Amino acid sequence: MGGLRIRLFGEVELSFAGDRLPELGSVRAESLLAYLVVHRRAAVPRQRLADLLWPESSEQQERTNLRQLLHRLRQALPDADRFLEVTSRALRWRGAADCWVDVVAFEESLADGDQSAAVEAYGGDLLEGSYDERVLVPWSA
Repeated sequence: MGGLRIRLFGEVELSFAGDRLPELGSVRAESLLAYLVVHRRAAVPRQRLADLLWPESSEQQERTNLRQLLHRLRQALPDADRFLEVTSRALRWRGAADCWVDVVAFEESLADGDQSAAVEAYGGDLLEGSYDERVLVPWSA
């Protein structure tokens, strides 16, 4: 099985070409990935992400934290630039033809009226075990 596979429902899991990739290593890294996937239709301003993930930090510290987290995410994803669009002002999940994400499969199945495929894609709560309402609340809005 080729390509990148990401599970965000249930326990977060990344694999590439059938091999499981190392864990992202932090709830915030998982939250950043999930937020970008859920909001994939538009670029998300870096400042919005920084404010969301570190609401009580100074602006300078937020920017530093986001840069470090983005670096971690880019290190974790093979050929990350195929999946992430990164500019000085915004980030966007662009995915790729050989990329499967359970959240995307779930949403597309629901939109197509394919309930059995939606059930198959759903593996539990979003970010189960590392619950982060900062990701969940904007999804339902």
